[in-house]
Amino acid sequence: MPGCCASPLTRVDAGTSALLPAIENYEAALRKYGFETVGEAVRNTRQAISRNPVGRSLTRTFFRVCGAVPAIRRATLEDSDVYDPQPVEPAR
Repeated sequence: MPGCCASPLTRVDAGTSALLPAIENYEAALRKYGFETVGEAVRNTRQAISRNPVGRSLTRTFFRVCGAVPAIRRATLEDSDVYDPQPVEPAR
């Protein structure tokens, strides 16, 4: 769960907010996060299965670079749910 969604419920736990409005805010933030994440996944999938060889090659190269360079991997993938800290083996 993203940290942005939990804060309304944290305020209820601290006694500074009412429960029902906090649940409404939590659900709204979670829906927004979910739709954004699904949209990004669809975009990435379309790029990965594209019939355009240049676009497909650029996408593969990007992920290979992310797998090989820890600083780039942390900057781009660490907050992602699909982040895998295992090294990526090059395609043969």
